[in-house]
Amino acid sequence: MEAVPRPGKRGSLLTAGASARGALRICRTARRNLFRRPTPCAAWVGFVDRRAAAKSVTSIVVSIFVLVLLSVPIGILPPLGGLANPGGGIWGVADQAEHPARLELSFPELRGTVTVQRDTLGIPHVFATNLHDVFSAQGFVTAQDRLFQMDMLRRVAKGELAEAFGPTAGGTDLVETDAFMRTIGLADLARRFWGGADPTSDESVAITAYAEGVNAYLRHAGVAGLPLEFKLLDYRPRPWAPEDSLSIGLFMAWSLSGTFEDAELALLADGLGAAAVDELFPILGPYQRPVDPRPSTRGGEGTPLGPLSRMALQDLVERKRAVDAFTGVGPLLGSNNWAVHGNLTDTQKPRLANDPHLQFTMPAIWYENHLVADGSGLDAYGVSFPGVPVVILGQNRRIAWGATNVGADVVDLYEETIDEDRYLFNGNWFDVVVRPETIHVKGRDAVSIEVRSTIHGPIVTAQGTEYAMRWTGQDAGNLLRAFYRIDFAQNWGEFRTALENFTVAAQNFVYADVDGNIAMRSNGLYPLREGFTGRYPLDGASGAYEWNDFVPFDEYPESVNPIEDFVLSANQQPQYDAYPYYLGWSWDPGYRARRINEMLENYTAGSRKVTEADFRAMQLDDVDVFARETTPLVLQAITGSCGDAVCSDALASLAVWDARMDEDAAAPAVWWRFANRFREEIFGDEWAQGGVTGHMLPFPNVIEYLLKQDPASAWFDDFATPAAETWQDIARRAFDEAVSELAAELGQNVAAWRWGDVNVREFPHLTGLEPLGRGPFAAGGDPLTVNPAAGDVATGGASWRLLADLSDLARSKGVYPGGQSGNPLSRHYDDLLQLWLAGDYHALRTPRTAADLAANVESTLILRGP
Repeated sequence: MEAVPRPGKRGSLLTAGASARGALRICRTARRNLFRRPTPCAAWVGFVDRRAAAKSVTSIVVSIFVLVLLSVPIGILPPLGGLANPGGGIWGVADQAEHPARLELSFPELRGTVTVQRDTLGIPHVFATNLHDVFSAQGFVTAQDRLFQMDMLRRVAKGELAEAFGPTAGGTDLVETDAFMRTIGLADLARRFWGGADPTSDESVAITAYAEGVNAYLRHAGVAGLPLEFKLLDYRPRPWAPEDSLSIGLFMAWSLSGTFEDAELALLADGLGAAAVDELFPILGPYQRPVDPRPSTRGGEGTPLGPLSRMALQDLVERKRAVDAFTGVGPLLGSNNWAVHGNLTDTQKPRLANDPHLQFTMPAIWYENHLVADGSGLDAYGVSFPGVPVVILGQNRRIAWGATNVGADVVDLYEETIDEDRYLFNGNWFDVVVRPETIHVKGRDAVSIEVRSTIHGPIVTAQGTEYAMRWTGQDAGNLLRAFYRIDFAQNWGEFRTALENFTVAAQNFVYADVDGNIAMRSNGLYPLREGFTGRYPLDGASGAYEWNDFVPFDEYPESVNPIEDFVLSANQQPQYDAYPYYLGWSWDPGYRARRINEMLENYTAGSRKVTEADFRAMQLDDVDVFARETTPLVLQAITGSCGDAVCSDALASLAVWDARMDEDAAAPAVWWRFANRFREEIFGDEWAQGGVTGHMLPFPNVIEYLLKQDPASAWFDDFATPAAETWQDIARRAFDEAVSELAAELGQNVAAWRWGDVNVREFPHLTGLEPLGRGPFAAGGDPLTVNPAAGDVATGGASWRLLADLSDLARSKGVYPGGQSGNPLSRHYDDLLQLWLAGDYHALRTPRTAADLAANVESTLILRGP
C-alpha cells in the first residue's frame, strides 16, 4: 500500500508518476520547488516506470543534475560542474542503485569467508565463522548502503562540516557550528576513550574490525563508486577510524541528553521568580505514572540561583538552539516501549513493543541488519546507527529489548571566575587547560580556535561570561561495550549485567525473554548532588556544587515481573516520590504513558488476551488524553459565546469528538490550535512582563492541574487589562483566535477542515535537497499521542517500530521510515517508508544459516579472506 500525499502537498518526486503526463508534473514540481527558474522538462517524459532500465533513470539524473545544476549553487550545494566527469561524476549513480545478484570480493583482513545475503527489502543477513569477520562485514555492507550518511554523522560529531560544505549552509554559520561541537568535545572524548581502551577486549576487536570493513569498501568503490552526494559536494571521504564510530555514539548520546535548560530555567526564574518556576516546572509533575510503578505525588523544589548574567544566558540558549536546528539535536517527540507478561497474551509468552522517536531523515537514522557468527553465541537482529557496529535495538534467539530516553538532568553549567589563564576553585587558583583546534573550511583559510576547560569541563563563553559544562558523557567510557554484551545476553541476569556498562544517555530499557520474564530499567549515569539539584547555573568557584559520585547501579528505578503483568515507559517521570535521589525534572507531561497504561489495564481487567494486532493498534494510537480530560471543561466554558456560524460549527465539532487526532477530522485541528493559543494566553502576559518571551512554557499537565485543582489561579488573569479574567474568559478569547486563524487558512466551511491539512510529516534529505527528501504527508496524532506528530510540520517521530513475539521470535515484526539504501535511485531508498506510512510492518527474517533464507534472497555478497 502506498501512502499518497493530500492534493496540493509535495509528494515523493521520484515515485509519484507512472506516465508521461505524470512525469511532466513531477518535473514541473521539481522546477517550482527546487530550482525557481525555467528548466527543460522534456527528458522527464521518459520516466514511465521507476523500475525500468537504468537508462531511463540515468536520463532523469542527467536532466536534473547535468542540464540544470552544473554551474548553479543550490542550498548547501556548490556549483556542480565536476559531475560531468565520466570517471567520477554522475554517470555511475544509476548503475549503483541496486546490488548485483551475486558478487565475490577479496577481503584480505578477513580470517575466513563471509556470506552476506540481502533479502527482498535490502536487509543484509551476515553469516561469518568468527566475531572479527562478522563485524568487518557489517562495516562493509553498511558503507555500501549508507557511506555518505556515515560521513555526515562523523562530521557533525567531530565538528567538520565546514570542511565539506564551506563556511555557511542554509544561512547557518558552519564554522560556528563546528566550533561549538569542538568545544563540547565529542571527538576529543572519543580519542581519549579509545586511547585508554584495551585493544584485546571483545568490543575493541569489534570496533576495529568494523573500521576495516568500511575501509575495504572505500578501496572497492574507488572514486567512481562513491555515492551521489560526494559527487555533488566534490570531495572524497577519508578512511574510517575506530574513533569515528565512538564519536557518532557520543553524538547520539549528546543528542538525547545534552541540554542547556539550566540556562533557560535561570532566565525564567530571573524574570518570574524562583517560586513561580517551582510551581510551573515541578520536579515531580502532576498526573505522572512513574516507570518504577510506586505511588507518586506532585511536588517541587527550589534551588538557590548561582551568579546570573542575563545577556550571557540568553546568548547561550540562542547559540545552542541554532546549532541544534542544523545538526538535528534538540526537542523531539519522545519514545514508547512496553512489555506484557504471558499471563495477558494470546501466546502465553511475553510480547514487547518499542518505538523510539528520533529525527526523520532520508536516509533514515537506523540501519537494519542481522548478524550471525557460528559458534560464538552471536545471532542478533535489529537496527544500528550507520557508522556504529553491533545491534543497538532488537532481539536475538532468546531475548528482545528496546529503549526510550529517560530525559534525566545530566548537564550542569558552572559560571567560572577566571583571571586570564587561571580559574578559581575552592579557594585556589588553577591553570585553564587549553586544547588547540583547527577547523578546515572549504574554499577558505582554516580557522584556529582554542577550547578551554576547567575542572568542570569545557568552557562555553557567552557575552564575555564563561560557563563550564559538566556532562555525564565526559565519564562515559566505551559506549559500545554495553550493546555488544546485550547482543549476546541470554537472560535477564546477563542483560542487567551488560547494562552496568551503559552510561549515557540514560535510557529506559524494556526487556522480555522466552522464559517468560519482563522488565523495565531506567539505566545510566545519574549525578549525586548533595544540597542542590543543578536546575540553574552554579557558582563554579565555591566548590559547594560538585558531583560527589553517581547514583549506585543497584538503586536505579527498576521493575521486574511486576504484579500488574506489564511494564511501560514513555519518557515520563522514572522515579516514585519517595525515591532518595534527584534524577531530573524535565519529564514528558505523561499523556502517552497514561494512555498506554490504560490500554494495557484493559487487558488485566478483562478476559481477552493481547494479540499482535492489539500492539499494532497501540503503536498507532492517536488519542490525546490531555484533550479528552479538558475538552468537557472547555466546552462548558465556551458554549453560548460564539458570535458567528464558523465559531459555532467549530465548537460543535468538539462536542461530538472522541479525542482522536484523526487526520481526516476537523475537531483535532480546532482543538490543537485552541490548546496552543490557550497556553500562550494564560502565560504570555507574565512572560512578556518578565522579559522571557520565547522561552519554554509550562507543560500541558500543569495546565490540566490548574484547571482541575486551582481554577481560580492568578495565572489565568491577564494583568495587562483592568479586568480580572477567569480561565473561562481566557478560553473564550483563545478559541476565537484559533477559529479565526483556521478560517483564514482553511476557509469558512468547518466541515471541510482536515487535521491532515495543517499537520504533516516530512522526511528531509541530509543535504536538504528537496527531490531527495520525501513528503509532506498528511498526518494524524500530535505531540501528546502515542503515535506522535508535531501539530504543524513533524520532522521527527517513531523512528523504529518493533513488535517482538517471545513465543516465536521468528514472528516478530518491525519497520522504520525510510529504506536500507542511501541511493535515491534505489528501490530500497524509501520502500520501508511506504510501509511505515501505511501503518504496516515487515517480518524480521532470522534464518540460522545462509541456506535458510532461500527464496527471499535478492542479492548475495561473498567476502573472501586470504
